[in-house]
Amino acid sequence: MKDLRVKPIFNIATDGVGYIVRDKVNSFNDEDFNKWLYYHFENCEDESLLGYSIHRLYFGVKI
Repeated sequence: MKDLRVKPIFNIATDGVGYIVRDKVNSFNDEDFNKWLYYHFENCEDESLLGYSIHRLYFGVKI
């Protein structure tokens, strides 16, 4: 396999820990859901939490 050189830009945990607490998140009112979104967006690139997510979104640029 050819060595691909890629510079990482983003490695995002799209689900984060949300699937673990999905029933609770689904029952949030608008205010609490917005707080949840804020938490998720602030932490979705935290390397220590990436493994909790079922899905990831990786952005990179070929160098």
